[in-house]
Amino acid sequence: LKEEAGERQLLIAVDQEGGRVARLRDPFTEVPSARTLSTARHPSKAAAIAGKIHGSELRAVNIDLNFAPVMDVDTNPDNPVIGDRAFSADQAEVAALGTNYITALQAEGVAACAKHFPGHGDTSVDSHTGLPVVEHSLDRLKDVELVPFKEAIKNDVASVMIGHLYVPAIMSKGGGSEERVLPATMSKSVVDYLRHDMGYTGVVLTDDLHMGAIADDHGISEAVVQGAHAGIDMFLVCHVEAEQHAAIDALVKAVESGAMPLESVQEANRRVDDLMDKYARKPQSRTTSKPLTVVGSEKNAELIANILGRAGIRTNVFR
Repeated sequence: LKEEAGERQLLIAVDQEGGRVARLRDPFTEVPSARTLSTARHPSKAAAIAGKIHGSELRAVNIDLNFAPVMDVDTNPDNPVIGDRAFSADQAEVAALGTNYITALQAEGVAACAKHFPGHGDTSVDSHTGLPVVEHSLDRLKDVELVPFKEAIKNDVASVMIGHLYVPAIMSKGGGSEERVLPATMSKSVVDYLRHDMGYTGVVLTDDLHMGAIADDHGISEAVVQGAHAGIDMFLVCHVEAEQHAAIDALVKAVESGAMPLESVQEANRRVDDLMDKYARKPQSRTTSKPLTVVGSEKNAELIANILGRAGIRTNVFR
């Protein structure tokens, strides 16, 4: 793909959390879920090793950005979508293990992504099928849900993914209110909170816009234009090529009509360019890239098994 792109920079990304969310399976090392890592004898070391393994293997195949780790605090046992994708129900543990993973992944030259801001852990609706509501007060969010994201920002996480969530405490911050019930991915209040109140200056991106929380009530083109107004830098449209083109066309039309300030798009482009300059590598030859032998290596399998205290057991038992 990068060779086909020629002189243009191309950012290759993947969803490789470990556990049940791993788009690359055999022959890649099967890293356990975040929750399993947290039960290791040395959880901090386990999280760092998982980040290093993911980083080294993804870098070997020229992948630049990994949509991981999940920084949600899993406080709701009835949550249908997060569960063992989160490190813990304790915000301090999520923050510590998540930042260890981020640091190790990015040390291997692969950008990390803290998700799903401002916190998908205490929800009872799957955003793939509907719009979850986070009912908590802003004080509670600051004490629990936002703690891991604050630490990720302190540790220079390359990107933050906003979840398709309705978060009235942030959307009404300052006494005002947004006119409609909007997903956080379309909310200027949420992006402003991340940028201004939490001081994040990196790339802000959306979860997949094909998910039900967006597609059922708004449509992808509307979400892209509204999201760009809100301050989103990058949009994920992961499944239908025609809808990818339609999303681009909608944004271009909004700029050409004056509905969307060109300066806002240019500012987003600068942030994306900064990420790409740091992490998007040109296609590397087999002699200059990390050796492909690192992918699914016995060494990586042993690292996972040993850190979990299960030496000699192949990592595929942890699916």
